[in-house]
Amino acid sequence: MIGHGLADRGSLSKCVGDRGAASSLSMVLLTPMFVVISMLAFQAAMWSHARTEARVRVRDFTGLIARSGLSPAEAETQVRAAMNPPSTDTNSLLREISFEVEDRSDVVRVTLRARAPGILRATSVPMEVSTVMWRERWQP
Repeated sequence: MIGHGLADRGSLSKCVGDRGAASSLSMVLLTPMFVVISMLAFQAAMWSHARTEARVRVRDFTGLIARSGLSPAEAETQVRAAMNPPSTDTNSLLREISFEVEDRSDVVRVTLRARAPGILRATSVPMEVSTVMWRERWQP
């Protein structure tokens, strides 16, 4: 009975340890899928960060006109200088930036149109962000 148990243990260890081909095949199939999924997640994070930057810049631009009383040209110069400081080549994630200003007597509306870059070539996406602010004035 004791000898019979040892023989079974040897045959069992052969069956348990014989997973080399199956595990390497699963690694070969799953690794590219995980790489693609991680690249997609990173790309989504880049686009989300670019959209957040666009929202911040358009809010700054609108505030400079509505609250500080700057002209649209002066405000655009200041916002573009903040996006790409002279000490660095480029600082902004946004490309092909254009601002559209609708300046009324009581409300200022600014729309920013740009492209958010992608990881790979031809994966950039267009985005449009706009905001509206009331003009602040002293009222007696």
